[in-house]
Amino acid sequence: EIIRNYLLTRLTGPNLTAITQQVKLSVGAFELADVSLRALLADRWPRRVPSYQAGEAVRVAVFVLLCVLALLAIGLGWAALTVTTLRFRAAPSSFPSGKIHCASWCCGLCYFALALLLAGLLVLGSATAGESCFFLQRELFVPDGLERHAAALGLVATPSTRVDLGADGQAEAAAMAVGLAQSCFAATGTGDLLAAMSLAEPLDFQQDLTRLFFILEARREDPVMGRETDSLMRQLQQTAADFGDLFVLDPLPAAANDTSSLGVLRLSSSVSGMLIGSSISPEQRS
Repeated sequence: EIIRNYLLTRLTGPNLTAITQQVKLSVGAFELADVSLRALLADRWPRRVPSYQAGEAVRVAVFVLLCVLALLAIGLGWAALTVTTLRFRAAPSSFPSGKIHCASWCCGLCYFALALLLAGLLVLGSATAGESCFFLQRELFVPDGLERHAAALGLVATPSTRVDLGADGQAEAAAMAVGLAQSCFAATGTGDLLAAMSLAEPLDFQQDLTRLFFILEARREDPVMGRETDSLMRQLQQTAADFGDLFVLDPLPAAANDTSSLGVLRLSSSVSGMLIGSSISPEQRS
């Protein structure tokens, strides 16, 4: 009975209409947020993954080439120094050959040129990534950042394919989608999606219903007519046994010139048809 009355007061009439309208707006907002996030992350990022992987492969190849050039420059440099030293010892007046020295200088020059070029590219990439992180932290993921950049993120009023919201409903759904994004991604977001959809209070009846159903489950083994039915019936039977002899039931017809009996007390015909039979079983009579 308590559960039935609770549902009648919370899930009928204007309350049910308000919850239904808010749920429709929430469905449109979720659909809008899903479409925009898929367009930003799920659709664009996977298409660029091969390009990122190719760029990473080029970076690794350049690093390997730099290592090879560095080893060649060091090896040729030591070889040139060793050869020149030995030749000066054998013939001090002779001029050493410059081929091996040129090869060492050439490898060193290529190494430094590629190293500086790669360092510049890495600085450019790190600066871009740093500015992106700074933009996300200080500009986008702030309390009003997502609202300012909602148009760029696709969080604008668009017709829904699931529910019919109308122009005003689409605008409310877009604002709610921004609220959902703020709740999930903003630094001050709570992650409470029900609160962002204004459904936390209308749907709080679930906890109350759960509590009531647990109480109903706990009382499942009680007697059908109530917890105190057995004790009350025993008390009623004992009361009838104790005080039943104080009442005189005289169903005998009244005899002529006999005032000891009132005879059968009959009901008026206007009310006799309104009575129903007794539901007390014979074993319950005292």
